[in-house]
Amino acid sequence: MKIQSIAFQLALTLSAVAAFVPSTTFQPSTAAPSATRLFISSWGAKGPPSRWKEPDPDPSQKIQSYLNAPEPVAARANLDGTVLVSGWVNSKERTDQTIFDFLNDEESAFKFSKIVAFVDDAKFAKKRLISRSSRYSGLLDKLDFEQAETEGALPTVAQLSGVTSWVVNAGSSLETVQAVASLASQADSIKNVAVLISDGQDIQDATAAMEAVKAFGESVKYTIVAVGAITETPEGQMPYTIAEFGTEDALLPSNATYSRD
Repeated sequence: MKIQSIAFQLALTLSAVAAFVPSTTFQPSTAAPSATRLFISSWGAKGPPSRWKEPDPDPSQKIQSYLNAPEPVAARANLDGTVLVSGWVNSKERTDQTIFDFLNDEESAFKFSKIVAFVDDAKFAKKRLISRSSRYSGLLDKLDFEQAETEGALPTVAQLSGVTSWVVNAGSSLETVQAVASLASQADSIKNVAVLISDGQDIQDATAAMEAVKAFGESVKYTIVAVGAITETPEGQMPYTIAEFGTEDALLPSNATYSRD
C-alpha cells in the first residue's frame, strides 16, 4: 500500500508540473506508444549486496573461516557489593595484582564497591598491592585487607559476613573446594563463588571431582575452573579446549600446563 501511495503522489506531481509547462511540450507523438515503468529498490544507496559484499573467505586460505564468532556470555545481575579474594598475594615472586585490577575494571560487568584481599600476612600484602597503578585506577579506594587466622587457612563464616562474591584460588585440593562450598552455604550474604583449581592434572578421579561440585548444592551460584600447572609462558601460544568439570572428558593429562597470563 505504501508503494502504491508513493506512485500515486508521483503521478499527481507530474500532472502539476505539466500544468505549468507549454502545451507544445506534451503534444501527442506519432511514434509507437510506450509504457512508463517505475523501479523501486529496497537495498538503499549502496544497492544490492552483490555489488559491495566481499566474497566468503576460502577456508584453505583463511582457517578462521571455519570458526564461528563466540556468543557473549551474559553476566550475572548481582556482581556488586563486596567481593573477597583468597589464595593470592602470598608469594614473594609476584604481586598478583592482575586479579584485583580485573575485578576493579570499569569496562567490565563488575560493579563491586569493596574488594577484600584475604591473605596470610596483611602487612606484606599491602606492600605488594599499594602501588601507583592501584592509586590511578581507583583500586585503592575499594581495597581492604583481611588476614587469615593461620597461614593457608580459608576465611571463617564471620569473616565472610557481608561478602556477596568470593573468588578462591584453591590449588589442586578437592577438599578445599568442598570446604569452600560448606563455608559459602553457611554465609548468608554469599551469592556467587568462583573457584580456580590449578595443578588440575593431579586430579584423576572424576567421581571425586563431581562430589566436590555437588557440595555447592543450590545455595549459591558457582563457577569452577580447573587448569594444569601454571607457567609463565606468554598468553596465546598454546590452544586450549573447554570440557565440563567432573566428567571423564575433563580429566587433564599429566603434563597439562596453562599460562598465568
